Amino acid sequence: MLTIVGLGPGSRSYLSREAYDALKQADKVYVRTAWHPVLEELDIEFESFDEAYERAADFPTLYREIAQQVFEAAKTDEVVFAVPGSPFQAEETVKLLLSLGEATIIPGVSFVEPVLQALRYDVTDGLMILDGLSEFRLPADQSALLLQVYSPAVASEVKLKLMATLPDEREVVIVKSAGIPDREELIRLPLYQLDQGPHFDHLTSLFVPAGEARHRTLEELVAVTARLRGPGGCAWDSEQTHQSLKRYLIEESYEVLEAIDREDFDMLEDELGDLLFQAIFHAQIASEMGYFDIYDVIQGITDKLIRRHSHVFSDDQASTAQEVVEIWEKNKAAERSTEDRLRSIPRISPLHYGMKVMKLLAPAGSDDLSELTDNELLEQLLKLVKQASQRDLALDLLLSERLDQLIQEHLTTE
Repeated sequence: MLTIVGLGPGSRSYLSREAYDALKQADKVYVRTAWHPVLEELDIEFESFDEAYERAADFPTLYREIAQQVFEAAKTDEVVFAVPGSPFQAEETVKLLLSLGEATIIPGVSFVEPVLQALRYDVTDGLMILDGLSEFRLPADQSALLLQVYSPAVASEVKLKLMATLPDEREVVIVKSAGIPDREELIRLPLYQLDQGPHFDHLTSLFVPAGEARHRTLEELVAVTARLRGPGGCAWDSEQTHQSLKRYLIEESYEVLEAIDREDFDMLEDELGDLLFQAIFHAQIASEMGYFDIYDVIQGITDKLIRRHSHVFSDDQASTAQEVVEIWEKNKAAERSTEDRLRSIPRISPLHYGMKVMKLLAPAGSDDLSELTDNELLEQLLKLVKQASQRDLALDLLLSERLDQLIQEHLTTE
């Protein structure tokens, strides 16, 4: 039988009588870590997994191994698995154990309560609780408490993650030994100094108060766009339609290409912003019409990337770029029929449109131009453009019309 016990935040006064009795009466006691003051005071034998932490390749694998070992032992003995704080806060091993089978849970006071008391912080003001070992991105306007920040190395990783959204000078609070008399300590310092000092042990947490963001957010850009289009906003912006904005979308796209060609990264940053605004603008108009909003767009492209990169997110295998392309095309073909794919090719540039159409309709090497070098092929193209110019032909329009005819002929014969 398995019993999972929360040891509380550190002081013996937080350990319940039920938890104490379970620890004393068990055939075998496992502790995730022996770095806990309560274990120093209890006269019990236990086995810790601290050495496993030292040799583990990664935390997910370690947690699975711990859970499996404890679960197997509980099949024949009365086993207690004891964890710091509460079993239900930042305890991945507990989640894994409960997924394997039944267990009795004896709750413990989490680290959160004494930390909040030390900080004099009311949780109703809003608080995210994060595992310092996990991947996270903290919104700048959200207060957070990070657990398991037990070493300078972990603190350094946490600092880098926080700096992605927070100013370097944001004041943070290191909370040491919360709730333990004569040991509790609060250390306030700027974020950039977080890992510069011997402040960390297994009873250390980090509090990050809400404040100004390092960067503006997508949500702010969406809100500004809605304000421009809304009552009392900008008369010009509010009159725009998908059709009227087409020229600006093309212009901004070409300006991005120009910045890339110049290798001007300041310009590229600026032009990508203009292009992003065009996407937000169109999504805002669509949202007002009841079709979709920018978050639907984000959902769609995220799902598509995951679906088409099945060699990353699923079971397909690819070791070369060509194999990746083949998998992409396979997944793309599975989503839509050839007719759907042909009809969905954008027609902004007839030449680009033609290349997409011919890629679907004409196999490689199927004509006498396939032996030409790239330069020779370009020369042939220039000759055609010259001839069309001399005949005063609208080559782009004629090309679009002919491509449409080819598509219709192909669909008719299928």
